[in-house]
Amino acid sequence: MNRSAEDQRIFGETPSIGSLVEISPRINARLLPFGGSHKLSAKTLSDTLERMQQVVQYAGYDVYHGVNPDFADLRSLSSEVVNLTKLTIEPFDEGSFVIPARLETRPLQREAGDEQPAHEVGAEDVVRRFDEIFALVGQQSTATQVSIGAIQTVESLGRLLRREVEAIEFTTFDSLGIRRKPNPIRIDEAFLGRVSKVKASRQPTRAKLDTLEGRVTALDISEGKLQLTVDGQSRRVKGTFAMLVLQPLLESLGRRVKLEGHVERSGRTIQSIQILSAEVVSED
Repeated sequence: MNRSAEDQRIFGETPSIGSLVEISPRINARLLPFGGSHKLSAKTLSDTLERMQQVVQYAGYDVYHGVNPDFADLRSLSSEVVNLTKLTIEPFDEGSFVIPARLETRPLQREAGDEQPAHEVGAEDVVRRFDEIFALVGQQSTATQVSIGAIQTVESLGRLLRREVEAIEFTTFDSLGIRRKPNPIRIDEAFLGRVSKVKASRQPTRAKLDTLEGRVTALDISEGKLQLTVDGQSRRVKGTFAMLVLQPLLESLGRRVKLEGHVERSGRTIQSIQILSAEVVSED
């Protein structure tokens, strides 16, 4: 419709009314490749998305169930919480390594429990907790407010930094599309160094630890036990572990893993290991 000059003047002088349209809260991840490179491997991209989704799930667990410093098993999440924390990826901008992800699920009603009244948990609560996890996880004084599983997942981002990426930046937006913080969350070697120290402080101390490498061939989550195939030994090694190291053990299934802990031997044969830390060995 063509408007006259008078119509345009009237519309121009009319104040804006109504309210902003709500949209889905979102988290943008920006990858900064080494040396200003313009490409990344598919593995680095997929691993970034996997870790990003995991931290969002830990955030969802926290806002729905409350913070549990010992929580590490994402496979125990209810289908409702999994659905609440499901990221939807939008098309990438051409020539960009910004991954735009939205949380589009409707709010979830949490039933009353022993310590918390009934309340509604929504995507914006999850995004706010995502911000909090990264704000808390890098300091000894505040990391006790973060689950050990979330700490391990954040630390695992270090494998991406050692591979192709100089830093990862997360920018969060509320339901109106407004940035929650003026500056992005920056994950680099300095930040991850602090996270590693925090994780180490959660582990029991030992005078001397041994290291084993192999493949986890059996994993019993309920009993905290596993069996490890070690090169050069026909008999599988039995292992025990606490929930502290569950997440990296889950990631290690079918892959090489380095375990650190108290090892029991009989002659030259390794009998068992009490696992205090675990790390997937890169096979790139």
